[in-house]
Amino acid sequence: MDNRLQQLETLGIDVETTLKRFCGNANLLMSMLEVFVREDTLEKLPEAMRAKDYEAAESIAHAVKGTAANLGLASLSTRCDALVQAIRANHLHNVDDLALAALESYRTARANINALS
Repeated sequence: MDNRLQQLETLGIDVETTLKRFCGNANLLMSMLEVFVREDTLEKLPEAMRAKDYEAAESIAHAVKGTAANLGLASLSTRCDALVQAIRANHLHNVDDLALAALESYRTARANINALS
C-alpha cells in the first residue's frame, strides 16, 4: 500500500472497502479526494441555517453525506446523515448543534486530506 493510502488509514478511512468502490484504482480515489478538498459544499450550510432555510440545509448535508460515504469518510457521512434525518423529521430543536458538528467534521476531513503528502 502506498504511503498516501496508509495515511488515509490513519485518518479513519477504511481504504480496502473504499478502494473497492473505485475498482481498486488508488489514483482515482486520491483524485476524488482532491476534488472533495477543493469543493466547499458544506461551507454553504451556516448561511442556510442562519436563514432557517432547512430545505437548502437538508440538500447540502445530503449531498455531502453521499460523497463522504463514497470516499470512506464515515464519521462525516454519519454527522451529515444525522442532520438530514432531523430536518426530514422536523426535529429542529437540535439542528444547529448537528449542523455545527457536521461542519466541524467536514473542515477537519478537508484539512487532513489536504495535508497528505
